Amino acid sequence: MKPLLFLLLAIGTNDIEEALKEPARELKAMEDLVEATQQATGRQKKVLDLLKNYLQDEENCLKDPQNTELLFELARKGQKLLQAIKENGLEDYLSSSFIEELEKLDAIAEKKTIPIEQ
Repeated sequence: MKPLLFLLLAIGTNDIEEALKEPARELKAMEDLVEATQQATGRQKKVLDLLKNYLQDEENCLKDPQNTELLFELARKGQKLLQAIKENGLEDYLSSSFIEELEKLDAIAEKKTIPIEQ
């Protein structure tokens, strides 16, 4: 007699067919979890790439602060980055001041004007 069948009979399981299906359900649940985790990791890597591109543009803007074209490009990338962060629920993993910075750039990208501080 196979050990699993013996065990099932020993613990008094009447529905042997149903008991044999249980490991397959557990396996499927774990496979689904791994797949979902891989998909989430892929989305997070895309956000990471957007962040790297944004930081590079930010550095370029600091080198040439009078270049409005660079600033608008930074605003567009900041807007895209903010959207990706929110879509993936990553706001809590970044500082609130950074999110606020992206929100200001989002407003600039929407208005297509640069606010002048007085």
